[in-house]
Amino acid sequence: EKIIVPSLYLKKIISMWGVSEDNIYVIHNGLKKIAYQGDKKVLRTLLQFDGKLIISIGRIISLKRFDALIEAMPALLKQFPNIKLMIVGSGPEEAVLNRLIQELGLEKHISLSGSLPKDVLFKYIHASDLLVLNSIHETFPHQLLEAMSIGTPVVATSVGGIPEIVENNKEGLLVKSGNEKELKKAIIKILTDENLSLRLTKEAKKKADNFSLDNVISETANTLLTI
Repeated sequence: EKIIVPSLYLKKIISMWGVSEDNIYVIHNGLKKIAYQGDKKVLRTLLQFDGKLIISIGRIISLKRFDALIEAMPALLKQFPNIKLMIVGSGPEEAVLNRLIQELGLEKHISLSGSLPKDVLFKYIHASDLLVLNSIHETFPHQLLEAMSIGTPVVATSVGGIPEIVENNKEGLLVKSGNEKELKKAIIKILTDENLSLRLTKEAKKKADNFSLDNVISETANTLLTI
């Protein structure tokens, strides 16, 4: 009688299958409150990070476009000689990415960590200067909410449900999927403009609070009660 989906984007997709929009309800995914991760500078010292650090998270599959992010690194290294890229996740394309990293001679600058426990992952997000999500498709990605809640600026593609989480130039920077030039420009902009980074993270934290688990439970209960 009712279909609950986590984004307006998915509501549109399901309505194209012939389901009446009147029966589709959007309740955005929620996020458990993330504990304070400690002082960023102290954490970076403990993790032995020096220079700029970009983190990207997700299943290692082609639609996440980690390959394009890896291919952007040589240009980024010209401006940030000590920059590092950390890709967190596992999947069938790991061997492909490892070969690409070797072909470009980027072994010292890019690491594929595999999957990490949440408590460890949150510390790496907090220690990073930027989270990048370069996907071709996303429904409603939790890693964006997590980074926003922790206080790490984000660059993401304007696909799927992402614009429902991030408004361009307000809570983060959005770029067109497949536009590598725009992606590099957005990354450089955040890494070089501290005032921009601080403004985005401040607004992002406010936005992340709207996606609390309590709100999701309340909205879901209210929706089900009207059946």
